[in-house]
Amino acid sequence: MKKKLTIILLSLLIGCGVTGFLVYQNRVFLFENVQMGDPDPIISQKPANFSLSPLFIYQDNFTLEWEESEHCNNYSLYHYHMEITSINESITLLDEGLTNNSYKFYLYPSGVHFFIVVAFNDNGNTSSNCVELWITEDIYLSITPYESDDGNFTLEWTPLNQIDHYELYRGDNPITEINESHIPIHKNLNKTTYNITGYGNGEYHFAILGINTYEKGFNITSNSASGKVLLYPSSFTLNVTYFGNGSVQLNWTESNRAINYSVYLIYNFTNQYKIMEGLTNLSCSFNFLNHSEYNGNYKFFIFASNEYGSKQSNIISLEINDLKEPPSSSGDDDDDTPISPETISVIIIIIVIGSSISVGGILFYLYKKGKLKFPSKKGKIKQKKREASLK
Repeated sequence: MKKKLTIILLSLLIGCGVTGFLVYQNRVFLFENVQMGDPDPIISQKPANFSLSPLFIYQDNFTLEWEESEHCNNYSLYHYHMEITSINESITLLDEGLTNNSYKFYLYPSGVHFFIVVAFNDNGNTSSNCVELWITEDIYLSITPYESDDGNFTLEWTPLNQIDHYELYRGDNPITEINESHIPIHKNLNKTTYNITGYGNGEYHFAILGINTYEKGFNITSNSASGKVLLYPSSFTLNVTYFGNGSVQLNWTESNRAINYSVYLIYNFTNQYKIMEGLTNLSCSFNFLNHSEYNGNYKFFIFASNEYGSKQSNIISLEINDLKEPPSSSGDDDDDTPISPETISVIIIIIVIGSSISVGGILFYLYKKGKLKFPSKKGKIKQKKREASLK
């Protein structure tokens, strides 16, 4: 009897030990409803490990994708502004109960963001890796002026909080991606403006590279901004003084890079004349009586020229009233000047000659056509005898 009790107690102890070991290893066998010949009994376990990765569409539009976790019923997505090492109340739950393996974001705010996905089933949960994303804005670069007449430009661009410093590059063509063919102008800018001076004639293209040097840094390339340098003569100002009786004095300020000047005149808004050219001084005199003796509106302007082109001055308008009145062009003027007798005689002679020529021409034409006949000598004699018999 004692021997049987000893065997029973030993069996119970061995069974309890085996069961405890299996529970500790999370390998509890469910023997309920298991029949002979079935495969291995179902093992209850948490969702399997899986990985999370980002798929960028365009900066603030992106998609998070993750691998399928075996034994998973659904997923939850979390966000934080720092690396996520565990799920707690400070972590933001973005969505839960997800059954797909991706999640799309649109117009997400700029900055650094951390995401993690947790897979769930009835036996527990498993977390993915934590993904860090930098959502950035565009750098917009502008240049003024577009056409520079002195070789100077001002570049300005929008600032970004995530950028440590900026680099400025120049190219011969519009820049889409900065590479070794582009010339670095400045590689450590901590401001968002830059002045360019002393460029010669030509077209130039610029781009800004925003540099982030954090642990997982990134670079952002701006749009390409273009500018032209056209070293024409610079702007200048004309002044005109009228002294009366057609006398005019023109003075103008110097135009940088000008080689010479040409003076132009417009009379009564229609006729334009180049009255002087090749001038190297900054003044000249002019008298209307050398070109016109009539009152009216006169406009003056000057072109400063060099080998690259010309620059026009301002236009000065003068209303002149102390000269002669211009002749009328209406055609209805009354002219009381008498016509001389010699002129009348010439007119009469011309009329008579013209009429005679016309009549002669008509008679000759009728004669040639046989429609006009002249009487012969025999006809004239018969005509006289007939007239005599009648008497």
